[in-house]
Parts: sequence; structure tokens; C-alpha cells
Amino acid sequence: MRIFLVSLFAFALLIGCSEGTFRSPKAPIEEVTIKSYRFDKELFELENDTALYAQFLTDLKTNQPAFQSAYFEEIMQMCPADNPAALPLLMHFGEDSLFNVLQNEIETYWVDENEVVSEIEKAASNIAVLLPEQKMPEQLVFYNSGFNVAVFPDRDFIGVGLEWFLSTDSELIKLLPPEQFPMYKRKAMVKENLVPDVVRGWLLVSMYDPQKFGDVLNAMISYGKSLYALKCVLPDYEEAQVLNYSTEQWTWALENQYPVWRDMVKEEMLFERNGRLINQLTKDGPFTNGFGDESAPRIGWYFGYQMVKAYMKDHQDVALQDLAEVPAEVIMKSFNPKEKI
Repeated sequence: MRIFLVSLFAFALLIGCSEGTFRSPKAPIEEVTIKSYRFDKELFELENDTALYAQFLTDLKTNQPAFQSAYFEEIMQMCPADNPAALPLLMHFGEDSLFNVLQNEIETYWVDENEVVSEIEKAASNIAVLLPEQKMPEQLVFYNSGFNVAVFPDRDFIGVGLEWFLSTDSELIKLLPPEQFPMYKRKAMVKENLVPDVVRGWLLVSMYDPQKFGDVLNAMISYGKSLYALKCVLPDYEEAQVLNYSTEQWTWALENQYPVWRDMVKEEMLFERNGRLINQLTKDGPFTNGFGDESAPRIGWYFGYQMVKAYMKDHQDVALQDLAEVPAEVIMKSFNPKEKI
């Protein structure tokens, strides 16, 4: 893929544009073109022939070396890609009857991936203008991981496990073991979540380092900066989708914004340098521990997002690419927990 550059003059205009609360490029821009590769289809179309698999691996090493390494070592956790065991392990996976059933279901729901590729291209075009240092990789690689990894952001490609984005009606998803795939996870395994999950995954990986979170406030606002950026580059998506919330979870968070914030302040959570507390407020789950079984999950995401949104609304001159450098304490000053924006 070639990412087209806009002129410096146009670029200077674009990065400063905003519309109300969110930043967005205003002038026409050259669209980013992203190549897609259906690794899953090619793999499961192979016949049970060692020579064919061996040639497939050779071609993969030539054409997709970064993906080949990541797929064997990190996504599937099989072995190094150049290990002699790689060939028989891949054959075992490709010929397994259950994984072939899964692949058939993937191809039922994903006859054509072009629509989501087009949506991600739009996001990539916006990122190239609003966040040029975080420009997305040139390729999407779609794979079947047997429910190992949903989204794998890498500097050379973004991998997408299509089995994670089927439908709640999928018979195989219904059969997943609940101890590993509780209901809240299965409810999220739908096609509609693919685009925001992919772009969110890239922004979270490329923009912020969890090792620098420090206290609870900095952790929440770090997530909030990524989520705010996601809303800017995917302007047509609802805020609930940006946070990976259901409509009900988003409504709960809005309605309980002040009492939850009041409790967090009362318990002196904001400046706690406590990794366990940060995880409690930001890691996925059916709800946020400590705020009731009806609470929205990852409530720290929500507050980080709302604080950043309030700050950017108050500071129209701040470009999205400069947001990362604004200290958390400065951003928090714009937030009024009694105000819903």
C-alpha cells in the first residue's frame, strides 16, 4: 500500500480543524489504500498434502515474513516459524475436522471482507492526517486462530481473527466453554465490532505505554486519549461502540457518572499508584468490580474518555496529535462530573 501525502499547507489546515467536541479532517484528502490478505482461506483450501503445505510455508515466508513469524510464535504459540515442527503443526491445524467446521462458519459470515476494509481505510486516512506519527500499517491479514487472538497489531500489519467476529447466533460460539468465554465475551463476538476493535487495538498499542501509567488518573486518561482519538477517526460510530459498550452499559455509565466519580474521590482512588486498582478499573469484564453487578465494565475507560472529551471541547486550539503531551492533571480540570457531554 502507498499512503498518499497531502501538501504541507493542506496538512497544516487539516490538523487544526475541529467540529464541536471532536477533531476531524475537513478538506478532501487522499484516501489510504489498505491491502487485505485472506490467510484463513488459503490455509484451509490446501489439500492434505505435505508438499503443498511446504510450498505454502515457503511462499508465506517470501510474501508475508512478519505475519508468518507472528502467527506461529505469538498468535498460535506453536513454535518458531523456522522450526522443523512448524510444518506438521500447521498441517495438523489445517486438517483438523473441528477447525474446518469453524472455517466453514467463518466463510458463511465473511463471504466478502471488502466493506470492513473500506471502513478501516477511512479510519487510516483520518489517522494519516490527524495522527501522522501513528499511521496504520499497510496491510490487514485475516486468519483463523481457533479463538486464540482477536486482533494482533504489528508495525507491518494488523492481524484479525475472523472467528471472533461472527454472530451471537453462531452455533460454535454457543458451544465455547463458559469458563474461558463467559457470556459478556460471547455477546461481543459480532461482525459489527470488527472495525472499532481493529482501530482501537492499533491506537492503544501505538499511542500509549502501560508502563508509564503511574497512578489511576494517568491510566484512565491514557485510555481516554486513545478512545477519544478513535471517535475522531471513526466519526460515524456511536460513542458506546468506541468504548466497546452495549447501549445499556453506556446508559448506565452516563446515569451514574456523578455518584461513581464521587465514590472514587471519596475513596481517594485517583492518585493511587496501585496496579491492582488500575486493572480493576480498566480491564474487561461483565462489570467493574466495586461498583455493583449492574455497572458498566472498564469504568476507568469511560471516565478517561469523558475527561479528555471535556478538555478538547474547552480547548479548540489543541490538535489531536498534541493531545498525548497534555498532562492528566491539566485535562482533569475541564471535567465536571455533574455535566453530561
